[in-house]
Amino acid sequence: MKGDLQVVRRWQLRGMVENSYPGGGTFLEGFSWTLSRYGMISRNRVPWNHYYTTVHEWTEYCRDTLICGEGPIERNEIVDTYILDAVKTFNFQRKLFYTTNGLVGPGPKGMRNGDIIAVFLGFDAPVILRNAGDGKYRFIGESMVYGLHDATALLGPLPVGWSVQVLLDQNGHQNAYRYYNFNTKRTTDDDPRLGQLPPQWERVGNDRTPDDPYYSERFRNITTGDLVNFDPRMSEEALQQSGLNLTTFALL
Repeated sequence: MKGDLQVVRRWQLRGMVENSYPGGGTFLEGFSWTLSRYGMISRNRVPWNHYYTTVHEWTEYCRDTLICGEGPIERNEIVDTYILDAVKTFNFQRKLFYTTNGLVGPGPKGMRNGDIIAVFLGFDAPVILRNAGDGKYRFIGESMVYGLHDATALLGPLPVGWSVQVLLDQNGHQNAYRYYNFNTKRTTDDDPRLGQLPPQWERVGNDRTPDDPYYSERFRNITTGDLVNFDPRMSEEALQQSGLNLTTFALL
């Protein structure tokens, strides 16, 4: 396990700690959010799990031990629980990469210079693609890039004062994304970056099937009775109508 932590030191990130990060905040904060899987294993993201640490604790540990530390890596309560496991997962069959605009994240070991990052509708993580010629692309693997999370690549960043949390859905047993406003101390089902749900749609109970994404909700078209497992405001048609330029990739 400690060998995994030493790998992070060999990435030589020390000089980037105070640099600004394209996804917001400092590079250290962006790296810490990435290491904690966008905060998915932190109380910032999952407030009801009091066994998790906060992203602030992640950031302090990354700065003092993983990035700027020089002495032996000692075991402590935080490392023994989630950070050590996260670093091991971060390193397994992965490599650290940087994008041309300064974003950072772990990607598949098979990736190389010139590969591209794409965000697919309905897919929970950015993917690495390689141009195979003739307008086709080869799927290399998944990645994790802070700055492309929480639909930022499609909708832009959340308004100031908002964050994404993982809470129980209306059935009380499925995890679902919810949006927390630090100013009003209120949580809402609806992404503040989206407009009102169109009147012909309603949110319904989520009886998730094995074919559904882990984090998904069901919506029903009141007019047609159609059920979908995604927010209709995030459909291809709706995004294009909002002015977003989408690209279709042909995969080998």
